[in-house]
Amino acid sequence: MGSPKQLLPLDGRSMLQHVVDRLAAESLDEIVVVLGHARQQIEGVLQLPSRARVLFNPSFASGQASSLRAGLDAMSENVRATLVLLGDQPDIPSEAIREVRRVYAKTGGPVVRAVYRGQPGHPVLLDRSVWSHVTHPSGDRGAGATLERHPEWVRIAAIDRSPPLEANTPDDFRSLLESRAECT
Repeated sequence: MGSPKQLLPLDGRSMLQHVVDRLAAESLDEIVVVLGHARQQIEGVLQLPSRARVLFNPSFASGQASSLRAGLDAMSENVRATLVLLGDQPDIPSEAIREVRRVYAKTGGPVVRAVYRGQPGHPVLLDRSVWSHVTHPSGDRGAGATLERHPEWVRIAAIDRSPPLEANTPDDFRSLLESRAECT
């Protein structure tokens, strides 16, 4: 991307700030933002709500799984479940967050995954009872491999819309900007 993708500008805020702001609008007990590469640069522009904190993952180069592990390990003892979102999906819909939480409250999980018109995506809610199982994978799969091995754990939160775009490449970011321009 040429620069940290979390800092790419969208409507006067960084891409990551959009994700943090979306979470801040929900009644969550705590928000842990896991950073790796360019941590100081990202922290320098990130505005956190009072119940949020940044955590540095020194193993960030090994992939997404290490960030998931670091985030879960950093959660307070009283947290019984956590939502996992990606910092490069600034248009994660509030309705998806609420629906995942609603399905968890109704079913107890232990895992609730947003599924957008048949496509699995984020957020993913993980009950504390499965944290030790999802922290063993490595690389960029996060909890995906574990969830594939244990489909019986997964409850679906059906979201009737297209999944939010993920900005991994310059073309992805251009698509994100174009989709936002179409919405205005």
